[in-house]
Parts: sequence; structure tokens; C-alpha cells
Amino acid sequence: MYSINKILVPTDFSENASYAYSQAQRIANHYGAKIDFIHIIPTLHYFSESLQQLGMPLDMEKDQYPRAQVRATEKISECMGKYLHPGTKGRGIVRIEPRPSKAIVEFAEEEKYDLIVMAAKGQHESDLLRGSITEKIIRHSRVPVLTMPKLDTYNVKTILVPTDGSQTSLKALPIAIYLPH
Repeated sequence: MYSINKILVPTDFSENASYAYSQAQRIANHYGAKIDFIHIIPTLHYFSESLQQLGMPLDMEKDQYPRAQVRATEKISECMGKYLHPGTKGRGIVRIEPRPSKAIVEFAEEEKYDLIVMAAKGQHESDLLRGSITEKIIRHSRVPVLTMPKLDTYNVKTILVPTDGSQTSLKALPIAIYLPH
């Protein structure tokens, strides 16, 4: 039987991101898994270098990133407290990285997560596009990724699970079978 012990939930704290939280909780309840949240603060290397060349007294590494990291840590704790049951709540991770999607994929693989559950899109509101970070994570992750659009999953009658026959793609089947229940 396929088991899920560790679930990673990337978040940008948007309303769209919150759609994944309840699904991660449902899956964790079913499998007895722990849920960790992760937020990546993207580095603004070009912006920081430009300010330094202008002689501006702002050092992103010393001034802005630590503040952003403290605030993100507070927000992750707040989200986890609001959306997760104490028995499934894991860690809140905040990192500063140049490429959020790459950082999430690498972290999920290094920490041996069984599943990544995330919103189909983050802060943007386009109905036609999946978020660019979500797309990159789906494309590059060896850990199965479940993306959640804004919808009422209790009314879902049919789920299509595309597969290429690989072990990674087949890991999505038990999750798809479980979700409509």
C-alpha cells in the first residue's frame, strides 16, 4: 500500500494558496501524515546591485531580507495554526532563494517528502493560466505534485490522472482515488 508520511505545502500567503491547505489536511488525516509549509522569499539581486551603484544606504541582505523572513515566519505560523490540526502540523520553513520553484523542488527531494500540495496559481487572478512557479514545480519535481484550483472538491465526480508509466506519476493514483470521498 502506498503511504504518505510527509506533505509539503508551498505558500505565497495569497487567497489562492489557501485552497491547498484544506486538501493537504484531508490527505494528512487519511494517511496520518505531517504537513510542513514552505515560503520562499525571492532574492532581488539586480535591484540590490542597482541601489548599491546609486549609493543608496539600503543593503537587502542586512536590511530587508531579515525583516521579510521574520514576517513570513509569523505568517506561516498563523496559517498553520488556522488551517491545520495540531496532530498533523509540522514545520514552517522560510528561505531566501533566487528561484522559488527550484528551491521548493530541491527541498522536497532532499527532505524526502511524499507529496507536494499547492495551489494551481498564486497571487495572480488569471482564470486561464496556472502559476509560473506551480508549472515549474510540476515540470521539475520528482516528488508527486497535487495542485488545487479554486473549486469545491466535494462536488468533483471525475478525476483525470495523466501518467507516463513512471513510478512518480503512478504515485498520484491513490491520491486521486481518495479525493472524491
